[in-house]
Amino acid sequence: MLSGVALGAATLPLYAAPATTVNAFIEASQYALVGDGKTVNDAQFAAAFAALTTQGGGVLRLGVGTYLFSKTLVIPAGSVIEGGGMGVSILKCTADITGVTFPSQHSRCGLRALSLEGTGQRGTGLQIGDHEFTGNHHVRDVIIRGWATGTRLAGALWTTFDNTVFDQNGRGLDFNAGWSSGYSTTVAFRQCVFSANDYGGVTATYTPITSSCISWLGCTIERNCHADPTKYPQMAFTSGSYGILGFIIDACYFEAGTNPPPDAIRANGLHCGRISNCNFYDSTYAICDTAGGDAATRIAIFGNGFVGSIKQNLHFEHDSEIVAFCNAYGKASNTLTGPGSGSIFGAPQHAAQTTREGEWTPTLVGSIHPGSHSYDRCGGTFSRIGNQVTIHAQLRLQQLDRSMSGNLQISGLPLRSAGSAELPAVVSIAASGVRHAPGYSAFHGLIAPRGASIEIVESGSGVPCVKVPSTSIAADMELSISATYTAHPDDTREIITPPFPA
Repeated sequence: MLSGVALGAATLPLYAAPATTVNAFIEASQYALVGDGKTVNDAQFAAAFAALTTQGGGVLRLGVGTYLFSKTLVIPAGSVIEGGGMGVSILKCTADITGVTFPSQHSRCGLRALSLEGTGQRGTGLQIGDHEFTGNHHVRDVIIRGWATGTRLAGALWTTFDNTVFDQNGRGLDFNAGWSSGYSTTVAFRQCVFSANDYGGVTATYTPITSSCISWLGCTIERNCHADPTKYPQMAFTSGSYGILGFIIDACYFEAGTNPPPDAIRANGLHCGRISNCNFYDSTYAICDTAGGDAATRIAIFGNGFVGSIKQNLHFEHDSEIVAFCNAYGKASNTLTGPGSGSIFGAPQHAAQTTREGEWTPTLVGSIHPGSHSYDRCGGTFSRIGNQVTIHAQLRLQQLDRSMSGNLQISGLPLRSAGSAELPAVVSIAASGVRHAPGYSAFHGLIAPRGASIEIVESGSGVPCVKVPSTSIAADMELSISATYTAHPDDTREIITPPFPA
């Protein structure tokens, strides 16, 4: 199986998956790991990881106790460290280093049911990726506490945090990825807690490339920014001119716990997403952006409750197409002055809503001669809210028409793409039965502005993206694709206005 990643870095290297998935458990005692809070277990962890690497992955189980280490724990591909519970099994670092790494070119790593603790807010607790991409990771039932940075995302793909607590760090979660590591995409935080982090629960200290499809669902973000609540917000998403494209902040609880309280969300760098069904208990500004940063654009803010905002609930100085509706605003006011921004109430909201769900048929074609293929599977779904379109599709060949020529494309998109010539929409592609050119390792797709087809391209480390020729595919080729893009505003073929009572 060849796996592709999406959304806009110059090179998208393929992470290495283990050859075999092994569900074997190994015990800490087998490798003389000692949880007495005194013994430094560097050699023991190295021996256990060597065994996991040899067998293609597995689970290292820790018992009750505090397991000290002073060298970075580099988790092997397909491997998990599992404890007996939060605060029951403690991984404690004694040095100013990165504690645990899910490294580049590794996949399916995990931590669960333990605490990962630093000393005196030094180093980084968990780092996901750094040079190229890494993905399919899972962190569950974990406390990450006492680090300068609790978790650093640096090229994290398809990663989920469940019931994870980021507590008493300098920064709880930090988006920090250089050009070599790319960006993070399709990362979810579910029922997580970001609390008592001095410089913010969520920050972005270095974001040279836009991350995408990040979600916070049912999280608690509270009592952060004690270092300077007037300077640091509890959640911030951009440094410089880049942030997150495609995001969800839903059913989250915000509480400040300081006087004056910090801003809850500084929305600079957020694009194409929603802040919904949240409770903002106290803040200076609940949701805001500031002039001079990356403007917040195309955000729906709805179903939220605002209590105790000192200055305003919503305050946008540098925004475009921010729409607020069905919120409980309390006593504070709002400022939404950018192009296409504003609040919608009652009947005007109904008139403004345009939605559609449906099916579409993807077709594999060549750019010169399309060919006429037969398929075992060929189908897709789409949804549209306003001008934001989300597509999914699968395509598996039954018989390949060898007369196809030119570069590989997928035609039949339900709606044409919007955007400028410099910024095509990017599509995530998982593929099998397609050969890579030498030096290339990952596939993705591009939708040109005003285009209704997907151009399949490949990329690798240190080489430019190139189009994929039709001669690269085999008769058993299979593709799975997904993307979110903005429909061209002139394309109204699939918009319907749902009926509302008069």
